[in-house]
Amino acid sequence: MSSTIKEFDLQAKGVVKLVECWKQHHAAVRAVWKIEDLVNEWLRLSQTASELFAHYCEHAQFPNSSATFSYFISVVEEAARCGAELDDIAGMFETQGYQVTGADKLRERIDQLREIVSEDRFATDAAFQGGALDEWD
Repeated sequence: MSSTIKEFDLQAKGVVKLVECWKQHHAAVRAVWKIEDLVNEWLRLSQTASELFAHYCEHAQFPNSSATFSYFISVVEEAARCGAELDDIAGMFETQGYQVTGADKLRERIDQLREIVSEDRFATDAAFQGGALDEWD
């Protein structure tokens, strides 16, 4: 793995912006980027997220960064939201009879990113409910 949290953040912002521009029906953007291209870029982003998460789980830190886990989760949440929007777009094409290459993998990876976020929320909720964070009051 060669990605850092900084590279992941930049990659996420780029993919999110690209999907937003594509959704706004800009002919120039759509002439260059097809739906499959967007899906492929998002899949690369989700792979980076999974690799960073695995690294964090193994080493309790991100490579070459002192970024917090909550910062990572916020980027993953944005990536999952973007993936869901992209899935909606792909679904519209599919309902019209087109096949969107990578759409099934997209859906699978969205679920995986949501699972990372859910695990974090579960751990945080459990800590609050267990009184472990009472000193924050």
